[in-house]
Amino acid sequence: MNPPERKSDSPRLNELVRRAKESGANKLAIPAKNPESEDGKYWLDSPIVLPSGFTLLLYNCTLVLMDGVYSNMIVSEGVFDEGLTAEKELHDIRVIGIGKATLDGGKPNDLTEKTAKTGGRPSVLHNIPLLFRNVEGITVEHLTITNQRYWGAAFYYCRNGKISDLHFFAENSMPNQDGVDLRVGCSYFDISDITGWTGDDSVALTALPFSDGAMRVEGKDPDIHHVDIMRVSTYISGGHQTVRLLNHDGAKLHDVNIFDITDETLPGKKQARATVVIGDDHYYKERPASEGETDRIHVRNVDSHARVALEIRHNNVTNLTYTGIENPDGRKVVFAPKAGE
Repeated sequence: MNPPERKSDSPRLNELVRRAKESGANKLAIPAKNPESEDGKYWLDSPIVLPSGFTLLLYNCTLVLMDGVYSNMIVSEGVFDEGLTAEKELHDIRVIGIGKATLDGGKPNDLTEKTAKTGGRPSVLHNIPLLFRNVEGITVEHLTITNQRYWGAAFYYCRNGKISDLHFFAENSMPNQDGVDLRVGCSYFDISDITGWTGDDSVALTALPFSDGAMRVEGKDPDIHHVDIMRVSTYISGGHQTVRLLNHDGAKLHDVNIFDITDETLPGKKQARATVVIGDDHYYKERPASEGETDRIHVRNVDSHARVALEIRHNNVTNLTYTGIENPDGRKVVFAPKAGE
């Protein structure tokens, strides 16, 4: 449990954000040592909320979630608001680490996909350290994210994003410890230089409009497109996938480049199921993706130690290209059978 004298730094940090916005500075730098804490760390029981046109700089500092709370760590303003529209889109939000800036999820809590919205618990999305919705121009870079209680960084209906130099350390201590998740409505993203350990998928592009209905933004379509994923080198401690692409129920996923992916499976550790996975015959509410809805996917240079290097789990993927697929410990490329085969 938290020491009784420990106080949350969330109110003070949010007040500093508010003042920086009102003054026109539009920037807050959090220094390495917290003067209000004996251990020098910043302790959060609610998220730091970032408005439009704001830059948060983390200088060699460590932010930690307090025990037992159900909370994000850094979010865009209004991230859980109902009735968001395209006209209310935020813009130009940046979270940048300098030196070793760490977001530490702390000890596991009891909020999972199975327990969410039961016994007074909120949505499991409250367990995501970095959560952004309806933002044009989003940058997250140079951060270490450890012990995340769910996905590490998630984005809904965001566009023109740069996600780079994120290092994860998650030992599968909670379910679904993904790294970076682009959900419905994301487009024009560069995701690069992702390293470390993730419990589940290191990078996932997932367009499931019915599953993500609560995060819908009116006036925006649910498609994911024009995404470059480059230089991902991770170990999957839960044995899942390094990169995953998934879309169903009418949402399209297209124009995605997946280059230079390395499966860093350690000797004696659990072998991952696959390194790159495209499509699936599960997870839809009304219908699976139709032919042409997963389109123009290009995979190049995959260094795998998984059971399968490149697995296409749905037979309706079109205009797929791949080259440089290597796997000394398993199969290189596996396609789902065509219907009736």
